[in-house]
Amino acid sequence: MKNTKKPVKAKTAECKVDTAHCSAPAQYAMRAECQADCVQMRAVLGTWVSMWREDQCTSQGTNGKTYRIPDVDIAFSMNADAPGLEEIRWLLDQLVDCHVGAQSVSHATEYTGERAFDKLEQLMRRPSNEVIGQALECAKRTKVGLRANFGRIDEAIEKLEAEIACDHEQLEKRAREIALLLAKGGGLAFKRNKQYALNVARNLAQREYFQSRRQSSK
Repeated sequence: MKNTKKPVKAKTAECKVDTAHCSAPAQYAMRAECQADCVQMRAVLGTWVSMWREDQCTSQGTNGKTYRIPDVDIAFSMNADAPGLEEIRWLLDQLVDCHVGAQSVSHATEYTGERAFDKLEQLMRRPSNEVIGQALECAKRTKVGLRANFGRIDEAIEKLEAEIACDHEQLEKRAREIALLLAKGGGLAFKRNKQYALNVARNLAQREYFQSRRQSSK
């Protein structure tokens, strides 16, 4: 499947979209300028989405090498009670900077990646207030869900940063010190099974390391 958009300093832009899926074949396909646009569009259509697949686009540079570019091709399916293609276009057109999706969305079997610039007004139709309300509620739920995940993402960032900065030899040394203490006074389970004591000690040493990093950053 060809992506006809040609980024600056690129000879061609191409993305192959696999429209097959384990649960349902793709009904529609469209293009987004970046992954952030995908989040917006998925948020508005999510109530009816039964399958959603994002494929990163690539571009062949003047040196013949293939590079990943921000553009994303999307293949997706909708439930039986979902709005039709013309209404999907209208919903996408209401989003900030998601005009590429609104202009390129089409039936998967007809998808080319080309955008309907001047024809968009004739190709879309305003849905009923009920449909717009469903899209609105889904967008609100998505916002709440994303906000709830911020803390988990922060924890992941913290852990990865700590992993890069960690002196693993020193951490292992500390874990063995803790394992000896557990074997001496932590109970029979630790005394009889040294490997178990070491595994527990490694977790404790890691927690100790994370806590020391948090305190030093305050």
